[in-house]
Amino acid sequence: MLKRTLLSLLATILLLSAQAFAQNKPSDIPIEAFAKQPDMMSLKLSPNGDAIAMITVLDNQRIAIIQNLDGSERKYVGPREKYELATVYWVNNDDLLIMYRFNKTKGVKSMRFALSKLHSFNRKTEKFSELFKPDARYKDFMWNRVPFNQNDFISWLPDDPMHVMMSAPNGNEEYPAAFKLNIKSGARKTVRSGMRFIGSWRADRNDEVRLGIGRDWQSGKDYIKYKNNAGNWVDVSRDLGLGAEDNKYGIYGFDTQSDNLIIRGISEFGKKSMYKYDLETQTIVGTVFEDENYDAGGIIKDQFSQKIIGLAYYAETRRVKYIDPLWQSVHKQVSQMVRGISLEIYSKAKDTNRFLVYASSEQLPGMYFLYDHDTKQLSPIAQTQPEVNSRLMAPYGSITYKSSDDLEIQAYLTLPLGKAPKKLPVIIWPHGGPQSRTSKNFSPFVQFFANRGYAVLQPNFRGSTGFGEDFQLAMRGEWGDKMQDDVTYGTKWLIDQGIADPDRICIGGISYGGYAAAMGVIKEPSLYKCAISVNGVLDINDMINTDTNHMSEANKTIYMRRMGLAGVDPKTISPKHLVNKVTVPMLLISAKDDLTVNWENARDMHKAMKKNGKNSEYVSLNEGRHSMLTLKSRKTAMEAMEKFLDKHIGK
Repeated sequence: MLKRTLLSLLATILLLSAQAFAQNKPSDIPIEAFAKQPDMMSLKLSPNGDAIAMITVLDNQRIAIIQNLDGSERKYVGPREKYELATVYWVNNDDLLIMYRFNKTKGVKSMRFALSKLHSFNRKTEKFSELFKPDARYKDFMWNRVPFNQNDFISWLPDDPMHVMMSAPNGNEEYPAAFKLNIKSGARKTVRSGMRFIGSWRADRNDEVRLGIGRDWQSGKDYIKYKNNAGNWVDVSRDLGLGAEDNKYGIYGFDTQSDNLIIRGISEFGKKSMYKYDLETQTIVGTVFEDENYDAGGIIKDQFSQKIIGLAYYAETRRVKYIDPLWQSVHKQVSQMVRGISLEIYSKAKDTNRFLVYASSEQLPGMYFLYDHDTKQLSPIAQTQPEVNSRLMAPYGSITYKSSDDLEIQAYLTLPLGKAPKKLPVIIWPHGGPQSRTSKNFSPFVQFFANRGYAVLQPNFRGSTGFGEDFQLAMRGEWGDKMQDDVTYGTKWLIDQGIADPDRICIGGISYGGYAAAMGVIKEPSLYKCAISVNGVLDINDMINTDTNHMSEANKTIYMRRMGLAGVDPKTISPKHLVNKVTVPMLLISAKDDLTVNWENARDMHKAMKKNGKNSEYVSLNEGRHSMLTLKSRKTAMEAMEKFLDKHIGK
């Protein structure tokens, strides 16, 4: 029996619970409930299944908690200097790897990259060790013989509890080596030295490094090297690539039951599918996942056994088809116990049949369960956001409509609880990316809007993933044009159906969604009454220059094609240069620590709006990064949005 202690494992941190809101009216839910980060993330079971590790947020900083299932022997690991704690991995029952990350700019703002640092932690002795120690002779991090990124794991070496296999440059080498890392001392034993143009390595089912993957950043050519059965390294890039070329297969990794590679290709149905690829003959020899309705999403491996246990694919949510009999049985049994929500097996103990199961939906932010397959007992651990009462959250309804060229667009419509779908104030909320998609997942922004009485439409415009290759490639050359029409025609559909009050429609979004919001009021001045852009891409030329500053012309050409911007004049589709066409109020929000979109985009557009006598409000945030990840940033943004929406489209 899972002790109740586990249910209150964060009692020193949490002050609120779902029960506190059980009797509240929807309108009584405070902004903090939506803005707050999850109380726990990335839960993982120890190999013996008797302990658990997780990440939580305290005083706006991520910390790790490691403890026994009964709540005893609890240990805390916090941030390190300027590095933020990213995730935690079990290596054996006492030793864990703690991964830190740090976003950095070098010199000019266009040199942006993320660094990672790896430490080991023993939960018995509480010894904390830095595994890649800098050379004291060098002060500059670029030359102190420490790899920038220490997170490229090749194998967890399930039969060796003191080592993991990784890939990183040795010293200041240009190309990374593959090596076994001692988790106690940080000592490295090279198993494959660096090779020209190879940026990462893959090991087969026997933990032998046999595949190298990389690119020449000057020519744009992909390099795929394979160690064949004769022991020779040969080029196998004829069919395989990194995704830059449309006619090449993507690489998932080695099969765990054969010497074949699992690759991603386009099926006869036009959907992304998985196949087995014989590297010796360079031919497809079998189908792993192929469906006429769904795109493949990747393979799921058990960390400890390294065995492929499931295949992910995209439907209304990310789903997993479990192929391992035990995991398949667990998923079926738990699904019968917890009905009506999406379930995914999060992790399994190595030595016991204990599983962590994660449940979520558009109304439920997330909930963890412990399932013991031997006793058939399911025990709740905790909700990720207990302040959010799922009974007061609104469901998503799936709709379809035709765009300007008759392309069918799928979208999710969320209606405020207790209100008839007639003449409602509406927020159009396109997703970011743009090569992403909206699924039936909990969105704090969407639920916040619905809770305040607004209907919300989330369109999966062309370019969205999960709808097949043709649909995704249809975005090319269509920024600000047909991609925007896909959003516009969803808005018009709501008006035609009588759901939207045509005098109370606002458009908003984050990242590309913020771009679509700005372009929406530029292209359709009479359709929307206001717009909200959060960390929006408002200057396409700035985005291109930032993303391609370090690229050769060949790689820049590839980037432009895959982003759908080849042959497009950036100024003609950049909101910053089209402010003279804006006729409605705009709310612009940006975070100064955003390393995806330059925060100055929003500031500069606000200045241009004001200079041209336009109605513009600007909120500058010092934190939150690109997706508004902190409580302070999200709360500030939501407070500004609520005030702005009340003023311009009311309730």
